[in-house]
Amino acid sequence: MAVASDNITPEIAKKLAQWSSKRRLELALRLKGDPILPLIAANDARRSQNVQNRLVLAQDSFKNLLGARPVGFAPGGGAVNHSLLQSLKTLAFDWIAVGEYAASSATWSSSDKTVLVPLKAVSTSGPDIAPENIALS
Repeated sequence: MAVASDNITPEIAKKLAQWSSKRRLELALRLKGDPILPLIAANDARRSQNVQNRLVLAQDSFKNLLGARPVGFAPGGGAVNHSLLQSLKTLAFDWIAVGEYAASSATWSSSDKTVLVPLKAVSTSGPDIAPENIALS
């Protein structure tokens, strides 16, 4: 389950941490607003460092709230490029969700020890799932 720590309540965080400790789910990091990171980094060479700083702060917030570091990372739109992967290596994610996006120029299966997991957007015929729809029992 990929979550942005500022989008969940302490009660839900406690339950997610409990499920994670029992290995019922893996917790992955999302950034609030799902920004398209390669576009942010491409607008200014200095911004690539800002992307990494943003991720480090989000990882710290995630760990403080959930009691463990995120195992994976789900970037907005699955948008990842080669230069972004280089900076993500230092963050030690076990896996990163990647997807097709307009600026994508290559496909990868792994980047050193990080597995790149290809994902496609899920569509539902009903309403979107929201945090208040998650049963906490």
